[in-house]
Amino acid sequence: MLCLVDSAMLTRGTAIQPPVQNTPQTKPSNVLIYDDFCPLCSLYTRGFIGGGMIDGRVSFSSIPAEYRALIDVDRARHEIPYLDLARGRVFYGIEALAEALSNRMPWLKPIILWGPVFHFLRLLYKFISYNRHVIVPNLRWGAVFDCTPDFNLFWRSSYIVSAFGLSLLFTALFIRRHEGYLSTETMLLSGGIAGGKWALQILLGWMLLGNRRWLYIGQLASTCLLGSATLLP
Repeated sequence: MLCLVDSAMLTRGTAIQPPVQNTPQTKPSNVLIYDDFCPLCSLYTRGFIGGGMIDGRVSFSSIPAEYRALIDVDRARHEIPYLDLARGRVFYGIEALAEALSNRMPWLKPIILWGPVFHFLRLLYKFISYNRHVIVPNLRWGAVFDCTPDFNLFWRSSYIVSAFGLSLLFTALFIRRHEGYLSTETMLLSGGIAGGKWALQILLGWMLLGNRRWLYIGQLASTCLLGSATLLP
């Protein structure tokens, strides 16, 4: 399977000029630029450092001018940038993660960049990236640089449908297996109450929140998914 990897994909990335360092300190050979107002981004980049996959990470709120000049800022709001300062290249999104992971697991990079796997992971990455501030809400405000991704109706709708669908499934499994629900009528009543509560909140959010309705409904979907997941054994 690995023989099908396009060699061009293994050398993806935009050529850059490494920033000039005037200090005697040892500079990192690679850096991830992450959204520090995204709890998910903070978590997994911290894990990359703990696992020895990257030399360092820099938040958008504190990015040095020389690093900011090397990246496509608009693209970086949607795909995390990986600066390979040793080779003078910058990678984004799935390619960035492949480069970081390959520092400890070089065998993984050809698998990630293999056509079907790459395209699937790219779709999954977009699904998460465009919804990262509703999957885990941002509790901080006043960002120096706002790297919130553009609103995308397709990916937000996809997330909302997926989250509410899983919430409905988890709730139905709980009702079906719980000994307190002795009849079909009781099960239907409980399911109807749960679904009606969700529908009412969606309706009120849609009517009252204007341009923030999609943010609210997305975060509501995350809350419902988390709550229904706690019902699983």
